[in-house]
Amino acid sequence: KPKAYRQRVLVMAWLGYWLVPVMMLVLLILPAHAFWSIFAGDWTLTRKLIIGGLWGLYTLSVLRMAGALFVPHHPVEGYEVTERDAPELFALIEDVRSKLVAPKLDRVVLINDLNAAAAQVPKRTFLRQTTNELLLGIPLMQALDRDELAAVIAHEFGHFSGEHGNEGFLVSRTLRAWEIALSTGGSILHWTGMVPIAIANWFLPRFTAYSFALRR
Repeated sequence: KPKAYRQRVLVMAWLGYWLVPVMMLVLLILPAHAFWSIFAGDWTLTRKLIIGGLWGLYTLSVLRMAGALFVPHHPVEGYEVTERDAPELFALIEDVRSKLVAPKLDRVVLINDLNAAAAQVPKRTFLRQTTNELLLGIPLMQALDRDELAAVIAHEFGHFSGEHGNEGFLVSRTLRAWEIALSTGGSILHWTGMVPIAIANWFLPRFTAYSFALRR
């Protein structure tokens, strides 16, 4: 059952992704309590600085995990065109999109390949936000007539409607988050570094194997 499988993978991806910030909050409980005890307690300045510095290093190590929640934004390379540059092309694209009731495009990019593609590019954010970018090969457009090009564009809009790119983005973002959490866990200056390492060592291989078919 492909639909049920896809749903299970996406649920695992969502739970796995948001487990990272939850784990960060849990790991920060200890330094929060320690800082309160240090600065509220009747300790010497030297002792406060030494112990506070050690807990500060630990806190910075934990906060490095925050980088796992963000995905770098890499726009598709090519020549971006606007409606002003190519009004007939955009009229064709809009005609196809409206008939299919497909999502709107954020960018149309021309490439030098005999190909076309639908790219859902993640924004630089921890939320599930992507831009819909249509790639059209100049050699391909030169080889097709209007109806054939419309059929190609309709095929690519099918990917946007199915959110195929969003699903792949969500899975890859979760894998990347846990890879960073695994590498960060080894640098945490405390035994609690074993917590993210243990969870990552359990979750990563299972999720990687289970989501393989969806990532192909």
